[in-house]
Amino acid sequence: VDYLSNGLNVTHLAVLFVKDAYGSTYAQSIQDAAGLLPEARRMDVTLFPFEFDATEEDIAGQVRQLKNSQNRYIVGIFFEAHVETVMSEASRQGVAGPGYFWMYGDGLYGAERLHYDSTEQSDVIGGITGSAVLVPADPRTRLEREETAAFMKEWDALLLSNDWTEHLDARMPEDSAWTANDDGLLKSPNFFNLLAYDSIMSIALAS
Repeated sequence: VDYLSNGLNVTHLAVLFVKDAYGSTYAQSIQDAAGLLPEARRMDVTLFPFEFDATEEDIAGQVRQLKNSQNRYIVGIFFEAHVETVMSEASRQGVAGPGYFWMYGDGLYGAERLHYDSTEQSDVIGGITGSAVLVPADPRTRLEREETAAFMKEWDALLLSNDWTEHLDARMPEDSAWTANDDGLLKSPNFFNLLAYDSIMSIALAS
């Protein structure tokens, strides 16, 4: 929000988001942050939610409302499963591409893996070209920081504990293929590990 306001002088922002615990909280945090800006940099934020399993018609309706709002800076908070439907619709309705700036949340982390057919999916390609993805910094890029070193010291000690790895495994969803014993996954945790468990965050705070 500070970057959009201070760096790009954005005064009106649209947020198109999936209406679940992740998307709703993320969207509200953007609106709350905008409310803390000084009056001279005031930013009006308009929210456009859609259900996780929304139909194409439902998404088209929200994109139409977004278009009618005349916002040209848009934050998209959704997942890979929604990209084709959302962005092809945004492209068809003329709210993506030149003259518009889309920034996506970390639900699209790794979006560089996405590939679309230039003949059959040109509207999707046109919609996402020139957009940005906002992601947390990987903790492995902060190893020189004192707080990261303190966390890793505690982390390495816990990796020797069977009780700890059993605890982590118990916290995973039943359909997950991930386990704490997977070689290498926990030796240098990425931000998904850090964000996935309140117990891990407690260790970070304690250290």
